[in-house]
Amino acid sequence: MSAMDAYELQYKNGHWQWDGERKRIVFVSHELVTKIDEELPTVQKRQKHIVPSSIRFKEEVEPMDKVRFRRFFQRRIGPNEPEIITLQDVKDVALFLAFPKDLTVEFVTYFHLPEVDRFLKALIIYFHYFLQVTDTMQARKEEARRKLRQPIVTILENIVRDNLSDLRAMVGREYSVIIMGIGKSKKFHHLSTSTNSLSEKDRRLMEALFCMSVRVVWVALQRRHLQLIELELNRLVRTDMFNAFAHKSRNVKLINRSPHEIKVLLGLSNIKESKLKQRSGLIKELLITEHDYRMIGSGFKNFEPKSERTVYFERLFAAPYETLLEHGVTIGLIGIPREEYDSIMKPRERTSQNFDKAIIEPINFTFPPDVPVPYNEIPNAFPKEPCQYEESEFTKKSRIDQCRMWRNFLIKLEQPLTTSLSVSLDDRD
Repeated sequence: MSAMDAYELQYKNGHWQWDGERKRIVFVSHELVTKIDEELPTVQKRQKHIVPSSIRFKEEVEPMDKVRFRRFFQRRIGPNEPEIITLQDVKDVALFLAFPKDLTVEFVTYFHLPEVDRFLKALIIYFHYFLQVTDTMQARKEEARRKLRQPIVTILENIVRDNLSDLRAMVGREYSVIIMGIGKSKKFHHLSTSTNSLSEKDRRLMEALFCMSVRVVWVALQRRHLQLIELELNRLVRTDMFNAFAHKSRNVKLINRSPHEIKVLLGLSNIKESKLKQRSGLIKELLITEHDYRMIGSGFKNFEPKSERTVYFERLFAAPYETLLEHGVTIGLIGIPREEYDSIMKPRERTSQNFDKAIIEPINFTFPPDVPVPYNEIPNAFPKEPCQYEESEFTKKSRIDQCRMWRNFLIKLEQPLTTSLSVSLDDRD
């Protein structure tokens, strides 16, 4: 073997990366990493705490699993606390459906941040209306084939399109907070600790978040249209070009939409971009289309003057869960009394005791019309008064308590692995 062949083999299997400490490019051999990794015990690999890029979920829940969830994992209701379904209840069910080995303490902590809760809440609100519109359009699809299209239909479709656009902008607002590392999410940002970007860690964390977000939305919306939710969420965060879920052959039926459906469901911001300038659908919604500044600030500042539409958005995105039914809205199952559903958010069976009782179903959204603000009424300064609504104390407490519970659960799962690791290392000596 010549010296040139030996030199080429040395850099055959690996990659180059920047070493911040030595201030130069170094070569990382994949063969060496694989060899060392194979020599280590399996239990030691589990201690790396790497967030999985995908999370597996149980398809069915056995009766004994329901009892186990109710006893060990379900949120406890304290005295004088409202017995309603909250976002934390939905998150607990989604975490319980996930395989514990696919979860880590780091991800559970990240999953219980207030910023992530606002992102999940905005997603549920968006998909609540998105599925509402989709079901209506599918029901009228056959009827539309037999009739001539009327001008009033275009007007109504434009109203629905603008409503979806506004909801996407609200999701984009919360998504921007996460990817920029604002608030408590800063600790998990890929540039939080040094000038070196932790891109691999950030990728795995966000992949796990998107995977769990699909299940949270699915559970909150009565376990309907799982594939459609996954398809649309991937489009919003990955763009059409990089939407791997849409490229699978089994999902072709989901994207077989007419031009009118595409215009209504995807909006005006769904423009084509070159491969090198791709932006996620949420970010394009904020940058390309116009939205009422009072709506974008809902939940943070008390903007004036108010319209019926801004008040409606403020209630949806900022009102405490226990007041949603008083305002005539629900966010999927959130805001509905707990007694209507079992521990894993499935409808209770009708019995002789509750047969005559009215069932409270999720309420469809009815958005007031968008009334523009006259230019002379727009304030010159940003308001200093906070939003009239604030998160309930019991909601904050339940987030902290449930996060601690799930963390302890995962730590206990890892304890036997730590014991086995110490025994294995002693045997090797």
